[in-house]
Amino acid sequence: MKFLSPFDNIIRERHLPGILWQFEYKLESYVPADKRKFGYYVLPILDGIDLVGRMDAKVHRREELLEIRSLFLETEFWKESEGVQRLVSGVKQFADFHDCRDVKLGKVSPRKAKILIKNEIPNFQDS
Repeated sequence: MKFLSPFDNIIRERHLPGILWQFEYKLESYVPADKRKFGYYVLPILDGIDLVGRMDAKVHRREELLEIRSLFLETEFWKESEGVQRLVSGVKQFADFHDCRDVKLGKVSPRKAKILIKNEIPNFQDS
């Protein structure tokens, strides 16, 4: 499970995710806040060879906190324990890379997935 930069080669060519995965992506940092669908700086989620969702995250370095403002899961992978484990492992790696001890999880779509995910994240904070 990897969280891709909007400038990753796969994503940079905006038409490719739509053609290959039926995954429409737009960097919304240039969109007025009230017109954003997914968030300011959304990272596509790559699970193996599939794009399975999007994460809008912010690192608060002083607090050593990874704030996941929103998480949008587009496929059913999260219904299987292995899918949740891959996602949680990816979040932990992402948090570790950014030297974050804690994770704060905001909006999750679908909502049912939030319960499964938050039970697996150590040092979890609900928002």
